[in-house]
Amino acid sequence: MKRFGSLSIDFRRAEAQVAELGRFLDAPGPIPEDGPSGLLRFFRDRADLLGLIGRLNLRAGSSDLVAAELDIMGYFRADFAVGDERTGEYVLIELEPADDCIFHKHGEKTKREWHSRFNHGYNQLVDWFWLLGDFEHTKTFQSIFPNFSRFIGLLVIGRDHHLSLEERQRVEWRRAKCLTDSSPILVLTYDELYDMMKTDLDLLKEIAKGGRDVG
Repeated sequence: MKRFGSLSIDFRRAEAQVAELGRFLDAPGPIPEDGPSGLLRFFRDRADLLGLIGRLNLRAGSSDLVAAELDIMGYFRADFAVGDERTGEYVLIELEPADDCIFHKHGEKTKREWHSRFNHGYNQLVDWFWLLGDFEHTKTFQSIFPNFSRFIGLLVIGRDHHLSLEERQRVEWRRAKCLTDSSPILVLTYDELYDMMKTDLDLLKEIAKGGRDVG
């Protein structure tokens, strides 16, 4: 059973890994999901970047737990997970392809429908929350998620350039309005994720200049 390991983020290393993510996304040609040059391998090799992603959970103080292929009670497996043991805040991460897979054309409809790959990734997160809610008060759950307080889900899928303005608004509305058992599921394109990481690093630099703890 794959569980969390400890993490101490090196923010200089995280900055280098964010830059690597930008170059990775800018490379010509399709980006495979798996394999030696795929998305899963890229993130698996960059724990500090994953720790930075964990900061998307704004109630977490820091990211000090990280896991790849986290076993979820023996039934499911999260691509990645990041946690803050002190606050008990956890982010469960599902990666889907970085191509045109958020919406697709179906029949003669004027508006594209939600893509099957989007629904697959989103529904996996829903199932994780359902199962974890069922096990929340067991000793096994408590050993995997120490001091548990809350989960948020993160689905990373697609690229900005595949979306029209209206489709971006549809994604933003779903991200803002839809909760699963009171747990938010963030939906970000890979471009949005990269931009958010850069913004967070700029904020951390400003905090460091002021001599404050970056958390």
